[in-house]
Amino acid sequence: MQPHEGAAGTLEQHLQRVIGHLNTMHTISSMAWRQRPHHGIWLSRKLRDSKA
Repeated sequence: MQPHEGAAGTLEQHLQRVIGHLNTMHTISSMAWRQRPHHGIWLSRKLRDSKA
């Protein structure tokens, strides 16, 4: 096995872990989003702050 193949395998594992983490965060935030009654106000404030 060549050294760069080992590095690529490690990078691939790392990417899989990051993608899995992002999917988990997205699922959690989606669940929290549905449970948040004032998300419209919060979203408009967030968008306004990001434009400023």
